[in-house]
Amino acid sequence: MVDEGSIIRENPRPCSQAGREADQEFHATLLKATGNSYFISLTTGVNAAVNTTNMFKQRDRPLERDPVPDHMRVLEAIAAKDAAKAKRRMSELIKLARADTPTPRTKKPKKRA
Repeated sequence: MVDEGSIIRENPRPCSQAGREADQEFHATLLKATGNSYFISLTTGVNAAVNTTNMFKQRDRPLERDPVPDHMRVLEAIAAKDAAKAKRRMSELIKLARADTPTPRTKKPKKRA
């Protein structure tokens, strides 16, 4: 059973140490909740990827959008044992996380004189 209250305790911002720890706990709890030893074995790698992506996203400034409510919607759907809703909520969370990630700017080619 997922205890969403213990995962994201006081809605810490993701740029804080408490926010990073809550995010790691969130992903570890989701993987553990699968009961699948393969998925559980991915916890360290998933947390490393999420942490690195978050550092990249916030290297210039903190996120403008608070992602905690999006995480809570995933947990609420899981706690309600609504697999379809949990899948939708997780897909939304991933889309929002990707939208929060800046894309590299490409330099325009110099015009030849």
